Order: sequence, then structure tokens, then C-alpha cells
Amino acid sequence: MVKPLVAIGRFTAVSETNTYNVGESVGGGSYCRVYLAVYNTIPAVVKIYIHDTGFEREKFALTRITAYQRQHGLSLCPELFDVGIAKDRANTLNFLLVARLGPTLSAVTQKIVQFTEHTVLKIALRSLENLRGIHQVMMVIKDVKADNYCFTELYADRLFEVMCCDYSLSAAYEAEDFIGAPDVPQLETYVTKRVSGTFQFSPRASHFEIGSQLPYDDMESWFYMIYHLAREPRYLEDKGFHTVNDKYHFWSPDHLHINLLDEMFVFMKKIRRNQLFPYDEMIKIINDKINSLSYKDPTNLPYAIHHDRYFPNTMKSFGRNLTMCLRR
Repeated sequence: MVKPLVAIGRFTAVSETNTYNVGESVGGGSYCRVYLAVYNTIPAVVKIYIHDTGFEREKFALTRITAYQRQHGLSLCPELFDVGIAKDRANTLNFLLVARLGPTLSAVTQKIVQFTEHTVLKIALRSLENLRGIHQVMMVIKDVKADNYCFTELYADRLFEVMCCDYSLSAAYEAEDFIGAPDVPQLETYVTKRVSGTFQFSPRASHFEIGSQLPYDDMESWFYMIYHLAREPRYLEDKGFHTVNDKYHFWSPDHLHINLLDEMFVFMKKIRRNQLFPYDEMIKIINDKINSLSYKDPTNLPYAIHHDRYFPNTMKSFGRNLTMCLRR
């Protein structure tokens, strides 16, 4: 076996078969820190977990999804390469070594301000396909947001995909969970509850004690993610919904005319929480909207709207050739 080459850092990560020296920190959240690595010449990251619960959830999800995607020739999640223990002078923590993805959607919007309408819809399609595959493995992510969705490494092939990169809150669900599952509760029954996930993008059902989360709940968060990617630059500081009331108002009859996503919005309102999500119907709605656009991106790459204070033609800081598009 070829020994993986990993950049030297202060952590040493040890699995049953290999020892890794962990490199530069490139981010993380409340559950883990992420460090650069290379596995058998493949760009990778070492994810070192602060909490055992997040480690066990992500290990379970990636093991399950990786096995499924290998069997079916799909690309649904960053491939899981290795598992072990990471140590520094004070800590002994669990780690996963997984394939490296590109920047998150939110990291890109911080640089480019706003995607074109066509790119927003392309991101909607690719993230929807990603979620459908994950749901087919009987998993729900429970934390769908732009911070947890990444571009992949396929720009060189004139393609791009988006993929979930964080499964630390994920859970398995069973077909039986649909039986008798309540629809989204009425706001009047809401009692303050700590939400598992990110409050601003969590589905309405997560604010109530009503059993397991279902694929619809992921898709509600997905729609919030796409909605906020499509918003004008003046709204970019408003990252998600701040109260439960905001979410219920969003779905109320009074809230219409969200422009690019109107047809998707109307369709989402017809879907019941305890039904299988109609992915194909949503894909058709998105494709029809793409076909109706008066302005389309010149290639399949992701594009951004140009604003006066942003001039770069490429996003070199992300190590990607993310072409900027000047909208007239």
C-alpha cells in the first residue's frame, strides 16, 4: 500500500494502517475543525471532531453513502478514506480523512456578491440531485445551508457540481417514519425549543417535538438556501430567518412574488411533509424556468453578476477558474 502524503502540522492523526501529519486549518464549525491533507496524491481533508456525537453521525453517514455511491457509480458525498485518532499535546480526538471539495457556496458569495439567475438555478438543480441521492440511502442531513454545500473539483472538465460536505447532524430514517407523520404544525402550537441545526435555515417542523425529521424537512431548508442565494446584494447580511414567525410568514398567502423562484415556491406549498418528495416534478419546474430566462450563462460554469466594486475575471483565491459574468 502506498503511504499517503500529508502536510506537516501540530496534530498527528493515527489510523489502524497509517500515521498522518495534519496540515493547515481551513475552517470548521462547532463540531469539528478541518485541515488540509493529501491521500495517495488525492487532495483530501482531515476532519478532527470536538464532539464524539458529531463524529459518530458523520462516520455513519459517509460510510453508508460512500458504499452506495461506489456501488452505483454516483458522486453524492466526499469519499471517506480513513478513520482514526488525532492527538496534540492536550487532546485526543476522533478524525475522518475524506476527499477535499471546493469552496462552500457561502464562501463564494462573500467574494462575488451574487450569482446570476441561471447559476442559481443550476445550483438548485445540482443540490436537489445531491439531496435526492442522499435521501435514497435513507439519510437526512438536518442542516442544509450554503455553509454546508460545496463546489466540487470538476471545473477543469467544464462542469461543476455541488455537494453536501457536513453530515455531523445527519440521521437515518425509515419508511415507517412516513406513516402517521404529522404535517407542519400550526404556529399557534409553537413552544420555544432548541433546534438541532442552524436556526436560520432549519425547517418549521424542527421547532416542534413531532418525531424524526423527514426528506421534506431537508427540502424546506434547501429552498431557504436557494432563496437566499437568489436575493439581491442588499439582503446578503440577512442570512436566513431570525424567528419562527419569519418562517411562517414566508409560507403565508401574503408572501408572494419572489420572482425567480415563484413557480418553485407555489409547488413547495402544495407538498405535504409525510409524502415522498416529488424530485422529478421540481426538476422539471427548474428546467422550465431555465429555458424561459432571457439571459443565460455562456457556458456550463458558474457565473456571477458584476457590481462596480468587484472587478476580478477569475476567482484565483479559491483555486478555481470561476468565471465572472458582466450583466448589462
